[in-house]
Amino acid sequence: VIDLDYFAPSPAYWTQSSRLVDKGEGCTASYVFFGCEVSGTVKLDGLEYKVEGIGSHEHSWSPGILKLLIKGWDWCHMTLDNGWNIYYSKYYLSRQIVSTGTSKVNPISRLIITTDQGETLTTLENIDITIKESDKLFLLLEMPTELGIVAKPKTINQPLLKSLDIYLNIDIVADNTYEKTWKFPTYIGMKVGLNTVSGKIKWSDDGGDHEIELNGSGTIWHMRRF
Repeated sequence: VIDLDYFAPSPAYWTQSSRLVDKGEGCTASYVFFGCEVSGTVKLDGLEYKVEGIGSHEHSWSPGILKLLIKGWDWCHMTLDNGWNIYYSKYYLSRQIVSTGTSKVNPISRLIITTDQGETLTTLENIDITIKESDKLFLLLEMPTELGIVAKPKTINQPLLKSLDIYLNIDIVADNTYEKTWKFPTYIGMKVGLNTVSGKIKWSDDGGDHEIELNGSGTIWHMRRF
């Protein structure tokens, strides 16, 4: 029995919506809360434990036809040792039948960094993901176990961030996960659980060049559909 209370210190961030205003009224939309303060109890095998920590909350919705078009997603929320949070999500519109690599076209993807639990956010829109390791799911489908992500600002629509020359390079490795598959007739597989993250971020400003090592852990949620 899991009984948790979430407190979000900052408003939700809308990662996408089919409406420019009143985004919650969009037929397709997604939002996420960062740096939630989580506390409560977990009862396991008759023993009750008090728990607390940092979490996130995401909510997405779309019409049924779009759900059929989506062939998978990679979702990850990371809490770093220095207190930063990184959120990453990518939706795939084509079947992921290759064990390594991915399409260079990322039509629905986000990478967001917050250093203060969501008060200020930095979104990097030039994202390149590499599936470094994966496990066989069924048929030709592969489930990633290690991802490499390189993210930078886009030149065209993020000129201010581009001037800072921000460069993020991280590895995300699955650690202690649970898998569930549904075969005929849907052929869907999911993996949820913990991950470890390591890498670095670099940027330049009036104070000179900066480079910070990043380490931490978080949660992952992968889905693949044949």
